[in-house]
Amino acid sequence: MKKMELLEGIGEMDEAWIAEAARPVKRIGMKRHLLRVAAAMAAVLAISVIIPNLNAEAAYATQRLPVVGSFFKAVTFRQYSYYDAKHEANVEQPFIENADEAVNKDIDQAVTRAIDDFKQAAAGDGYAGMNVDYEVVSETEQYYCLRLAFEETAADGYEYSSYYVLDKKSGQQVDLMTFLDTDDKVQAANEAIVRQMKDEMAADDSRSYFVDDADDFEGNFTTVTKETQFYVKDARTIVVCFAEGEVAPYYMGECRFEISLDAVGKGHL
Repeated sequence: MKKMELLEGIGEMDEAWIAEAARPVKRIGMKRHLLRVAAAMAAVLAISVIIPNLNAEAAYATQRLPVVGSFFKAVTFRQYSYYDAKHEANVEQPFIENADEAVNKDIDQAVTRAIDDFKQAAAGDGYAGMNVDYEVVSETEQYYCLRLAFEETAADGYEYSSYYVLDKKSGQQVDLMTFLDTDDKVQAANEAIVRQMKDEMAADDSRSYFVDDADDFEGNFTTVTKETQFYVKDARTIVVCFAEGEVAPYYMGECRFEISLDAVGKGHL
């Protein structure tokens, strides 16, 4: 297959990019067919950088290209911004290279929902603001952890996060029950969280959690679940994360609690 056919088949890239990627290298005693191979390789490498910055469908397509080795990297492939007298939005959406396709689709759907909500709010007369950003919170030998952060502002502000914990062997997202896979481990984690809540409140009067409140108060923290947000800090520690208002008053913001896997009986990852 010719170089042009290969490039068009992969992504129908702009001819200017193709010409740049396929620019001949200087001959230093190399045979003509080796130059062609080098140019084709350069073109494929250029595409691997350019495609994630175009759109969701093109980004998902990169997962079907041959990959040497196993690596994970978050790159920005969609940006959205809007500004007028009463409305402001700034969005950076990540694409995680080598992640399972379902992970990047979930990220895309979450960001699209946030943008749609902002557009609806911006159609009204009141103030509306939104920021979406991301960061790699940790990376261990086995797990890659990314935080997708949302901030919405109207009459008041609200922040929440989605954490993506990826198994490097499969590229798939894992949930909290991967580490707390028995009832005893879940109970031990719950007790560790409650203990940290009480210790913080005892040490600082400004700290407040929904624990040991009236029995009829439905907001009391009871247990972590499969849906509870978290990330892997290191080989012995996970960090459980609760959104604003979930286990504490809104002024407390996002609440995080470290859980020792040794203490709950899991040991090393």
